[in-house]
Amino acid sequence: MKKVLSVLLSVLMLCSITAGIDFSAYAGAYDTMGTARSYTFGSTITGYFSSNDTVDFIKFTLPSSGRVNLILSGSESFDADIYNYDASYIHGFYAPYNSNLGKAYDDRDVVALTAGTYYLKVSGSSNENYSIRMNFTSANESFYESNTAGNDIIGNANPINLGIVYTGLLGYANDKVDFYSFTVPTGSYNINVIADKGIDYDVYTMNGNSVANFYAPFNSATGYAQDTDSISLNAGTYCIKLFLDSGSAYTEGALYNFSITAPHYHEYYLSGSVASTYTMQGYNVYTCSCGDWYAADYKPYKKVSKPTISKISSPSKGKIKTTWKKVKNASGYQIQYSRNKKFTNHKTSKFVSAKSTGRTGTQFKSKTTYYVRVRAYKNVNGQKIYGSWSKVKTVKTK
Repeated sequence: MKKVLSVLLSVLMLCSITAGIDFSAYAGAYDTMGTARSYTFGSTITGYFSSNDTVDFIKFTLPSSGRVNLILSGSESFDADIYNYDASYIHGFYAPYNSNLGKAYDDRDVVALTAGTYYLKVSGSSNENYSIRMNFTSANESFYESNTAGNDIIGNANPINLGIVYTGLLGYANDKVDFYSFTVPTGSYNINVIADKGIDYDVYTMNGNSVANFYAPFNSATGYAQDTDSISLNAGTYCIKLFLDSGSAYTEGALYNFSITAPHYHEYYLSGSVASTYTMQGYNVYTCSCGDWYAADYKPYKKVSKPTISKISSPSKGKIKTTWKKVKNASGYQIQYSRNKKFTNHKTSKFVSAKSTGRTGTQFKSKTTYYVRVRAYKNVNGQKIYGSWSKVKTVKTK
């Protein structure tokens, strides 16, 4: 009985030791594309190289074009090569052994790919393990591209409209060229390009004849490439070709934005008017669709009306009585007396409120002719804005 229990205990211990080991990960089950393991982005996949199985294949699918970041780790250095769905080679990566870390490690590997299914071939030394994590960042392209269909020839060019910004990705291996077609009337046009790597962009006719060649160089100070070029075109349909320049053969490709625009010519329309005030001239406002505007057709300042003296007399010795017609919206009036019709000397001024339309002045010299005039004023921000003087009236004092 004790011997039976001992055997059962040994079996249980062996099962507990081996239960957590995925033998299929290193038993030759994944050594072809047809038997590749499927991978989910953001997860970590591990494996083991045995003496008779030093290759594993991992299958992954991109929902859209973008960049894939590989984080490689292992007990010894190993290779990770990316293949297309049709087994064509795309690019290889290598995780070297780092003695400071005590393992193989690399997290700098980035590759730009179009949407579709791919395979990662992992190969290393026997009796060593590895782990791989992949992260995906979509390029959010304006037009869908995959590893089975793209716009890499003029015949597959995506049609675009003027004045709209489009986004695309140039891949290192399977998407080095993008074509877009556009139709224009005769005129001058601007091509505006911005990218995170230096890129070329050329213009072609639809039968493949080159029209113009341009280049957006990478600027290390800004951290991106940017360029705007003008081109004159006859009416017709053309293609713009964007591709990585010879000095930008980066694995991660280039993410770009571009637009084709016609130079703007201002066309102004009357968009409003500003009324005159006592301190500012009025004017009309003319605005362009781009937001530019200008003022014109200036109007005179708003004026305080000129009063009219309705009656003037000398009711008694040394007095002058003056009445006038009320001025609308006046804040008050100024009355001026002088013994000189030019009001150059012997001049006296008095102010009365807007409630008054007359005044009787005193202490004038008897038997003397006086000249009298009145003007209204308006108080604006603590300043008196005067109207014109009334016609001058004369009176001889008693």
